[in-house]
Amino acid sequence: MAHIHPPQNILFSLPRTASHLLTRIINLPAQPSLARPQNGEDGYLFLPVCIQRFKNSFFGRDPSTWTEEEHHLFKHALQESFNEWTSLLQQARATAKLTYIKEHINFLVDPVSEARFFGYTASDRDRRFFEVEDSNAPSRIGKSEDNITCLPDHFLIHSVKPTFLIRHPCLTFPSNFRMALRNQSREDVLREGGAHRWECTYYWSLSLYRFYIRSEEFDRGSCVEDVKFPIVLDAADLADETLVRKYARAVGLDEGEIVFEWARQDVEGAATASILGSTGVEKGKLGVEVDFDLLEERAKWEVEFGDVLADRLFELVSLSMGDYEELRAFRLR
Repeated sequence: MAHIHPPQNILFSLPRTASHLLTRIINLPAQPSLARPQNGEDGYLFLPVCIQRFKNSFFGRDPSTWTEEEHHLFKHALQESFNEWTSLLQQARATAKLTYIKEHINFLVDPVSEARFFGYTASDRDRRFFEVEDSNAPSRIGKSEDNITCLPDHFLIHSVKPTFLIRHPCLTFPSNFRMALRNQSREDVLREGGAHRWECTYYWSLSLYRFYIRSEEFDRGSCVEDVKFPIVLDAADLADETLVRKYARAVGLDEGEIVFEWARQDVEGAATASILGSTGVEKGKLGVEVDFDLLEERAKWEVEFGDVLADRLFELVSLSMGDYEELRAFRLR
């Protein structure tokens, strides 16, 4: 049977995977059954955690080298963000409403899993420093090896329904670099190799997708009979109105509120500027029916970014293609 309770949705994305476009299309402000967070952003609740990562250069560091103050600042930001999310979920359930929150999955990565990704031999005992406390289930706190986030297994499995948004690395990662160069000096961007490895990868998405698939407790039912969670959406398919409407029904949204055209707004510099400055879905930017030749793309990146960043992009894309293709094989059709 299809899932009958209002889903509490979590959209796991990466920077520049078109999450702003997706949420613009499904038109969250107009959804009558939706409980929305106070920040009006419909997500990024864990941005304070990301800020702590950048302020303290945590990327790939062995957690055993963190100072007591660093542990405290990171854990405090993590717990506050988690509390804000669980409070919203409680309010939604009390009024029989659903939620739809988007988060960059790398914001939520457990520093122990991250350290191992960077080649360090972080100990499992360090995980206790990064486990959030869920007041709704104090006796069930814990994370399994498969769970690469800072969130407890029981919360991921029993409290939220995941969608994974992906976009071809040849589009996503160069766009990430362009945004970085608009907001930082070239010298700073060149120094951020660790941060780029952390956010320009589908390793986190694929790992968490597998966590859900392996869980025998996870209820995969959606509001549509033939759609099962976890759902994978490829940004290239967002121009397919039939598919997007099917997705909206599956996650409990009103497909009648879906929009594929909107009024142009003049906003410069913001991450959403290209969407606000458009009047609808632009297929060319989504990579619809495009076959990318990585060597040809490398030559374009050299012209645009220079040798060092072009080489970095080439490596990041090459390393991520296998994970991207595996996730894409499970995408909603």
